Amino acid sequence: MTCKNGMPSGGASQIETLNQKLANQEHDWFRLIEGASDGVWDWHLSASRIYFSNRWKSSLGYEPDEIDDVFEEFTSRLHPEDSLRVQQAIIDYVNGRSSYYSAEFRILSKDGSYRWIIDRGICVERDDKGKPTRIIGFYTDVTAIHEARETIRQQQEKLQLAVNYGGVGLWEADLDSQVITVSESLLKQIHDDSRQTVRSYAQWAELFPENDWKIAMDEVNDCIRGHRLEFSTSYRMRTADGHYRWFQANGTPIRDASGRITRIIGAAVDITNQKASEQQLLRLFEKARKERDRTVLAQKMARVGLWESNIERQEIECDAVYASMLGYQAEPRIITFAESREGMVDGDWEKVSSEVNRCLRGEAEEFEVTYRRRQKDGTIRHYLSRGKAVRIPSGKALGVLGASIDVTESEERYAELAEQERFYRSFIEQLPAGAALIQDERIFINKAVEKITGYDRSELNTLDDWFRLLHPGKAQGMRRYYETERDVHPARRGEITITTRTGQTKQVRFAAYCQSGMDIWVLRDITHGSRVDRLMRQNEHISGSGGWELDCASGELYWTDGMYRLHETTRSETKITHERAIGFFTAEHQPMVRAAIEEARLNGKPWDFIAEKITVRGNRFWVRSIGLPEIEGGQVVRIFGSVMDITAKHRSSQAGHNHHAPLRLAGGLETVAESINARRQ
Repeated sequence: MTCKNGMPSGGASQIETLNQKLANQEHDWFRLIEGASDGVWDWHLSASRIYFSNRWKSSLGYEPDEIDDVFEEFTSRLHPEDSLRVQQAIIDYVNGRSSYYSAEFRILSKDGSYRWIIDRGICVERDDKGKPTRIIGFYTDVTAIHEARETIRQQQEKLQLAVNYGGVGLWEADLDSQVITVSESLLKQIHDDSRQTVRSYAQWAELFPENDWKIAMDEVNDCIRGHRLEFSTSYRMRTADGHYRWFQANGTPIRDASGRITRIIGAAVDITNQKASEQQLLRLFEKARKERDRTVLAQKMARVGLWESNIERQEIECDAVYASMLGYQAEPRIITFAESREGMVDGDWEKVSSEVNRCLRGEAEEFEVTYRRRQKDGTIRHYLSRGKAVRIPSGKALGVLGASIDVTESEERYAELAEQERFYRSFIEQLPAGAALIQDERIFINKAVEKITGYDRSELNTLDDWFRLLHPGKAQGMRRYYETERDVHPARRGEITITTRTGQTKQVRFAAYCQSGMDIWVLRDITHGSRVDRLMRQNEHISGSGGWELDCASGELYWTDGMYRLHETTRSETKITHERAIGFFTAEHQPMVRAAIEEARLNGKPWDFIAEKITVRGNRFWVRSIGLPEIEGGQVVRIFGSVMDITAKHRSSQAGHNHHAPLRLAGGLETVAESINARRQ
């Protein structure tokens, strides 16, 4: 059966049915795509119309009627940095220059934020020339993925910053191959520029002290055996410059599919400074502990008594030591103010109370006072107490915290020293020679020193006065010289130049003795004698002679420059003593020399003899030696004399004779010595 146009009867109905079926299939397919994505679009290029699904619109925050079916609704919302790229991708697909359309970009949502989209499209209809007339596409919102990527990227950057600037080095130990891989940052920490990040166990072990490597390997083995859940240890590594630095390493074991630990990955941090701080802290703790122990020991040895008073209760809490000082049994106890006053010598309680009250009123931060207590056996002992007020935040004083010590022996010693000082002052005052007593920066001079210096004793009251007035322009240097010599040589002699009140320069010879904390000077004006000495030194140089002086009390021997020249030495090379001087004589002449000196010391007998000597350089020479004793108060106080080189004269006069025999000259010097001493008397 056919219709008028030749089509089968019912054909139109079948076509409509087919079209409806196709439409239904397309609708189902469209819904399926939209269900699997975040939005669908249908672009009819020939009609210049594009359909955006409601889900496409809502994913950007829009209502269905807020976006029209025009292509510009899409392109206008593209991110400026992505717009050209995306539109070019669409054009390339429409024009057949690409086989598919797929793009990832940012699109503006209603709230002003951009969302990341993956957009894909496919041509479903073409014209008779093969050009696309309809493209259906769908997109997926991947904003969360991008945000996660950005978070990861930032965390990686932070981690890298921590690694680069925070002193963190990364490492991975492969337990099967026994290879350790480290980050370059770890190499930098040990100043290694080789960039050799992968090394065997043996190569890394070379950088460790043997014991440190063993400890690290023990930690690894404990992880493998399951004894430890994590790897953690500290060790030292040798840097490229040969020094060792401390590191703290922490790691996590990694297991394979079977559960076996195959790797350990972790991080290492340079803790050298921390270790140094720990060591310093330990030293400080140890020092504090020792100080505490010493304090406790000192308290026990020095018998320091501790106590605390309470004003409100009128009580004193005592420790065992202070309780024993008060006459109680040696155990902690609490006593009243009245009990504390008992046994205190009259007048001392008022003195103690006055000092304590000044402290309580805030007139003094601390107090220190000495007082006496009468013991049960009737003896009196001296005590020193120190303390400070105990206050609440408002400033109100609650009492006093203090310590006391028995200073009886110190007080007695002080009294002895005071008596000793009075004795020495009296002794010095009576000396006819110039004398001075120095103690604790104070100086006491007698009348003879006043005469030598021209200054009154009230003007030379301290050491500063002495050096300032008598050594103008060089006071500090002379002060340092004095202090050095005093510390090194308690007994010393020498000569100094002083300037008197009138500006006159004087030469003074001194002998100083330091005893019991006091320095005693004996001074003699040798201004005239020093001029004579200069003339003598000139004469010594011309005549080949030398002079000397022996102090019989101290045994000190003084040589002139001529003596040093005769013996081919200098003051700095040879320290002259009594025995050293005798040693310059030949062995066969030394007994004669000793006998002559002994006669002079005991009986005041002078000498004049010829003998042979040997210089420092081993040269032999003959001398004439003269010695004259000086007697004061019936005692020989010093012997002075001279030595003259007579080698040439002696050899000529002794030609053909035994020149080794010493020659004792006539004893006429006794008369000379007596005359000299008589004039001295």
